[in-house]
Amino acid sequence: MTKTEIAPERVNAQPRFVFRDVTCEGRKIRMSYRFVDRDDVALDFVEEIILPEMLPAPNPEEGTTKALLQGMLFAFGVSYYKACIPCEIVAETVSPADAQFWASIYTQGLAEFYFRNDIDPGTFTGFPIGDDRSTGSEGAALDGIAQDGSALLLVGGGKDSLTAKEAVSGCATKMAAFSMNTAEFIERSAESMGLDHLVAKRSLDAELFRLNDAGAPNGHVPISACIAFLSVLCAHLGGYRAVIAANESSANEPTMPLWNGVEVNHQWSKGLDFERAFRAWCSRNAPESPVYFSALRQASEMLIVKKFCRHYEHHQHFASCNGNFKIRKDSPLARWCGRCPKCVFVQLLFAAELPPAEVRSIFAGDFLQQPANAPILRSLVGLTSQKPFECVGTIVECRAAFRLYMQDVSNPPAHLVEIERDLSATAGEIDDDQLNALYTLEGEHLIPEFWKSTIDEYLRT
Repeated sequence: MTKTEIAPERVNAQPRFVFRDVTCEGRKIRMSYRFVDRDDVALDFVEEIILPEMLPAPNPEEGTTKALLQGMLFAFGVSYYKACIPCEIVAETVSPADAQFWASIYTQGLAEFYFRNDIDPGTFTGFPIGDDRSTGSEGAALDGIAQDGSALLLVGGGKDSLTAKEAVSGCATKMAAFSMNTAEFIERSAESMGLDHLVAKRSLDAELFRLNDAGAPNGHVPISACIAFLSVLCAHLGGYRAVIAANESSANEPTMPLWNGVEVNHQWSKGLDFERAFRAWCSRNAPESPVYFSALRQASEMLIVKKFCRHYEHHQHFASCNGNFKIRKDSPLARWCGRCPKCVFVQLLFAAELPPAEVRSIFAGDFLQQPANAPILRSLVGLTSQKPFECVGTIVECRAAFRLYMQDVSNPPAHLVEIERDLSATAGEIDDDQLNALYTLEGEHLIPEFWKSTIDEYLRT
């Protein structure tokens, strides 16, 4: 039976999800998956990724490449798995440690998906466990691999990757920008960085869109985990010894408290827990692979914006509104929609740092003054039960930025006055010590020693 012969309403009855194989044909990678229903009727999916033209074709039998390709098969499978929950996982066996790693991606990484679809995370049955075939060890030191100054820098089109580029430039000897697919502001960011831009082209199986349109479960996936595997493979093929992400400390804060025993964090795969777990997976399975780390891990959103604002050359070459980066766009969008949590949050940070005229030159509007955005502002500063399901800063950061913004606003509209009053009544004022702490480097990180002093010097000056 072919793909199109299976009715959409039968998808929810399928009890098995099969990770079939990953193959290479030149620079084209194919990852194959299968849903199988109770009558053994199959629905197949094939996802394709075309690696950047500047890279050599992968040799799937070479040890590091083979391990990373297998990791990609499991990581990218999350997009298809979620369409037929609940189901049994059928795949090659993995070690106990790897089973735990993949369980984190398919539970914590999908926590927002489970919550918003009201699906119990306990439906995930786990990957089959077998003998430990690791080629490395959990504690393998990867720092030494990253000491030649060569790196792929992940570029997403926003302020963070541009700031990360400035932070690492002092010790980078060979660097290129990398993205999975591209968009106008990803390309403009890479151009503003002055770097070659390596683009891996991802094509989801069109059958997945058909199932989603027919009502199959859909929602947020840990896409940064997928990008981590793909970018490390590309770095390995290109002779780069590091992959540099631009994930900040704010990504560690949950979006909402525990739900059904799982912490819900929209940014889980940008957080330190994933970064640490991925590094450990690489240590066990691909110990010669490039080192993946975030250059901005110890920095707050407030500090990142403060540093970014000094680089006027970048101000017109970034966008944070997710409308610019959708897989399926209904129509062309402006740089800023002005009514989503990302637009409101990012403008709040810039408004706390720059004069109003400079803020308007970047955003072409005043989103904070719009009464319709009051609910978003209230959720950002913690006056609701949860933060927006978006890549936004911590509640403390948003309160601090709101305090700084309000100090310079004359005749604020009623909704801003009400938010300020409610914060004073329920949360108290952000004091100077709390504010100053947001401009210091704090917390754990996995930055290799070779890069650390250069990054610290940039962020502290």
